[in-house]
Amino acid sequence: MVPSSIASKDRGRPETRPDLAGRLAPVLDKIRARGGRITWPRVAILEALIEGDHHVTVEDLERRLLATAPEVHEATFYRTLAALEELGVIYHLHVDHGPSVWHLAVEEHEHLVCRDCGTIIEVDAGEFDALRASIAERFGFVLDTHHFVSQGRCRQCETAQSLEEDPEH
Repeated sequence: MVPSSIASKDRGRPETRPDLAGRLAPVLDKIRARGGRITWPRVAILEALIEGDHHVTVEDLERRLLATAPEVHEATFYRTLAALEELGVIYHLHVDHGPSVWHLAVEEHEHLVCRDCGTIIEVDAGEFDALRASIAERFGFVLDTHHFVSQGRCRQCETAQSLEEDPEH
């Protein structure tokens, strides 16, 4: 539940929906652990992010927020996104040439994006440890892969491509 200082009835701010509370609690704990404050706009934005598609553009996230919390000003929305990213509870990533997408940073993971169908596959961040270590050792460079995706072809598209190239198999 959202703390009563945030969800006061006299300010007309609803409490967190029970179906979102379980997913929201660890995020709020992470904010507190990093010295952040739990404010109503932060909670409203996190709820909007939790409710819908896992990866969402800033425009779609703002549209969701306006549907449930129209009193959150646009400037507050963008400042709050930046603050939540700085606290490490959300982040954006660049997918192809389209707009960045945002999501919760609950578990460390990386993104594989099929350049044919656009499918996004999440993989444990540990899958990239050997690559990060190799680059650090060879070049003295610490690779941060959180804001970018690795592109390629998913299994389904690769199979379809192989069948097109060699219909005999």
